[in-house]
Amino acid sequence: MLFNVILAISDTYFVSLHSKWLFQSGAQAVAYVFLPPFYAHCMISAGRPDGIDTSALYSLATGGGHLSTEKIRELRELLPGTFVSQMYGCSELCGVAVMFNLASTKDTLLMHSNPSSKTEDNSGPHQQGELLVKSEFSMVGYYQQDSSAAYDNEGWLCTGDIAYFDENHCFYIVDRKKEILKFRGYQVPPAVVEQILQEHPSVKQCIVIGIPHEVEGDHPMAIVVLHQSFVGRVTEEEITSFVEGRVNDFQRLRGGVKFIDVLPTSPSGKVRRKEIRDMVISGLL
Repeated sequence: MLFNVILAISDTYFVSLHSKWLFQSGAQAVAYVFLPPFYAHCMISAGRPDGIDTSALYSLATGGGHLSTEKIRELRELLPGTFVSQMYGCSELCGVAVMFNLASTKDTLLMHSNPSSKTEDNSGPHQQGELLVKSEFSMVGYYQQDSSAAYDNEGWLCTGDIAYFDENHCFYIVDRKKEILKFRGYQVPPAVVEQILQEHPSVKQCIVIGIPHEVEGDHPMAIVVLHQSFVGRVTEEEITSFVEGRVNDFQRLRGGVKFIDVLPTSPSGKVRRKEIRDMVISGLL
C-alpha cells in the first residue's frame, strides 16, 4: 500500500509528506519500504525532519534503476540503524530475483562493503553477460504472444540486462542489453556516462541515449534534469566539457546535452528511455 501511495502522489507532495508516512511510531510504524531511485532522491533532498524516531524502520530497498554509491551512503546517513540496499527483479519473475538476505550475517556485511542466477555462457566472476534467471515464480509466457525468445534452450529467462558477479556471488547490473550504444565499433554502456554526469553538482537526473549517425553509429546524448537552483546558471557546453574530461574518447557526448524539466517514467518509476529517444530523434523534444 505504501508503495502505491508513493507512486500516486507528486514529487513535491512526496517530499512534504514523506516524514508522516515513513516515520510514524507505535502500532502504525513502517518496518519495510521499497522506493524507486527517483523517490530515494526525493527523500535525500528533503532531509531528515527534526525530532523523529526511525528505529522501527528495519529495511529500505531501492530497485528499478541505478542509484549511485554516494546516494546509498546518504540514505544510510539519513536513516541510521536501517538496512539500506538495492534489489533486482522484473515483472516476468513476479517481483524480486536477486537481493540481500537480511537474516544472513554474511549478506548484511557484504551489503555494506559491496553495492539462483547466472550470466549467459556460464560466465565466471567479473565476466559480463546477459543475466539469465530460472525460478518457480517465472511467468509461463506473455499473454497471447510468442514467448519463445524470452527463454534460452534450457528454460532460463533472458532478462535483457547485462551483469556480472564477484567471488561472493554479489551480482552487479551494468546495463540493458539493448541500450548499449555503439560508436565506431566501440560499445558505450549508457550507465557508465550517466554515473559521470551524476557527479556534476547541477545534475538531478539524467539518461544517455544514442543519436543515430550514418557513419559512426550512435552519438551519445545526455538528457538532463537540473536541480532548480542551477537552472539558468549552467550551460549544455559546461556539462559536455565536464564529461569529456572524465571519459574515453569514444564515450564523449558527441550528440550534445539537452535540458528538460522532467524525465518521463512508467508507473513503476522506470525512465522511458525509448520514448525519450524517439521524441528527440523526431524533433518533439
